[in-house]
Amino acid sequence: MANSEEIDVECPGCGKQVSTSDDECSGCGFDIDEWLTDEKMEELLSQVDDETFELKTDDPDAIVERIKQFAPKEKPKKEVFTYECPLCGTEVSKDDEKCPGCGALFET
Repeated sequence: MANSEEIDVECPGCGKQVSTSDDECSGCGFDIDEWLTDEKMEELLSQVDDETFELKTDDPDAIVERIKQFAPKEKPKKEVFTYECPLCGTEVSKDDEKCPGCGALFET
């Protein structure tokens, strides 16, 4: 989620101070990005009358701009290193201790 204002907030999961630009809390892994999205959604929904479903504001363009903040942002892709088992050719992760294909043990 793109935040125009970066501020520190208290993580709801563990209480650690985290930046609103963080995707997750470095202390407990709580999904800060999703939590902030939920908070903004609640704020937007408060601008709609529950009975008539009409906007409570005279500035619908402002609502549209706030909705645009929900556009998914591209998260950097984590690079995954894989190798080929020398015995059977099965693709294995660098963290694998044994081949999922043939069971060969790898030295670490």
